Amino acid sequence: MHRPKDGSGGIIDIVNEKKPPEPFGNFIADKKTRDLVDACLSSVATEEQRDQLSKLIVESQEACDYYIAQCTMVSQLLTYSKNVQDIKPELPTIERPQSNRHMISGWIIAIAASVLIVFIGSYSQWNTRDNVVNVAQSEVVGEMLSEIGIEQTKPVALIMGKRVSIESGSSEVRLLNDVSFSIAAPASFVIETANQCRVWQGKMTVSVPVGAKGFRVVTDHADIVDQGTRFGVAVNPETGTDVAVFEGRVDLASQSAEKRLEVGRAATIATDGSMSRMQLVRIDTFEASNVSEDSKESTISSVQDNIHSSDVFGYYRIVPNGFGEEQPAYVDRGHQWNGVTADGLPRELLGGDYVMPFNNDKVEKEIEVTITLSRAANLYVLFDKRAEIPKWLSDRFVDTGEEAGQDEGGEVPGFKTHKRTTIGSGVSIDAVFSVWKSHEPLKGDIVLGGLWADKPETTITTAEEISMYGVVAVPVLD
Repeated sequence: MHRPKDGSGGIIDIVNEKKPPEPFGNFIADKKTRDLVDACLSSVATEEQRDQLSKLIVESQEACDYYIAQCTMVSQLLTYSKNVQDIKPELPTIERPQSNRHMISGWIIAIAASVLIVFIGSYSQWNTRDNVVNVAQSEVVGEMLSEIGIEQTKPVALIMGKRVSIESGSSEVRLLNDVSFSIAAPASFVIETANQCRVWQGKMTVSVPVGAKGFRVVTDHADIVDQGTRFGVAVNPETGTDVAVFEGRVDLASQSAEKRLEVGRAATIATDGSMSRMQLVRIDTFEASNVSEDSKESTISSVQDNIHSSDVFGYYRIVPNGFGEEQPAYVDRGHQWNGVTADGLPRELLGGDYVMPFNNDKVEKEIEVTITLSRAANLYVLFDKRAEIPKWLSDRFVDTGEEAGQDEGGEVPGFKTHKRTTIGSGVSIDAVFSVWKSHEPLKGDIVLGGLWADKPETTITTAEEISMYGVVAVPVLD
């Protein structure tokens, strides 16, 4: 056995790679043994039958070879008949169970069989029957592919109940129920059941298809139950758990509070179980950062507002160097920024840091949004032309005469719309925004007001016809 060198993150020991021998295994005359193997591979075996087969393949080389051959045949037949692509993971080292467990999960015979095929390939080097029993009694629930820098490891099988630690880099996990998540080091997790993952540490972004609704992520501080969505979870043993919803919704519970988080909402659960609003989501909050060391400092270093209601959980997202065509405009909508015409967005905005606000804040008359700039920059406000210009905007910014378009829609669960976004500048523009620029380069804290700051009152009906403003910062070159 050896531990993979640079690129594995020290995740799981794998079997030495050697040329696999030819498949083997002969027909066995004993009908009782054949029936026992068939029952276990068909997931109709009793606990007693599974125990019998476990003992049999330890005691009988003939039975062991027959069992492996049958697994091979099942895998090949399923592959040919269903055109299923083999996972072919490297075989992880598996500790011998302390109690009797199911040998093979009936709902995923094909994958369990493929793991055994990998075992067959290494059989000449790893030929004790005890190990055959351990593989048979372990349930493969998916695979993991890891990256460290530009290096990428081979996929490894994920075993139910087997704790995984990631020391560096990040990994992509794909479960057999089509749930997938990225998880960044340092991290420690285990797939406890086909529908539940426990995380002790790490940053992860989870995508759950409709068919896997109800997938659960459990930490020491929180219980997160998916309701058909994409969401982020960041676990720090010392401070607690952060949760943000990018699409759909999740049900969130701690020892002292429960809350349903919709798209665009985020919460922090402290180690004592208290739950509070998480105002800011950075690009590396829930995933490994791909930003180079030279450009790690974002021009926009922070965003916060003055809303302190216990019912408000909307967050802001900072996107460094990200403003451009087809980029998402809000954390709670599927709207995108686009050029009003085929000429595209104003060139001076392209590549600037920008803020994805909570679009529902357009109805907050008293809101004050504080943008913190880490270095001198021209600050731009993209203001919906369907709304009246507030005094705070006209006093401190100048209308450049440029315009930015917004393509409304997108597949965001929880917000029904008949509109769909379309690729291309000037192709599907539903709203036009005027581009306002600060009179001079700014640095430090800049406070922006609400859309209705000058109005004695407004109605939600009127506000729903417009959108919250966008913010872009472009640093001034020295």
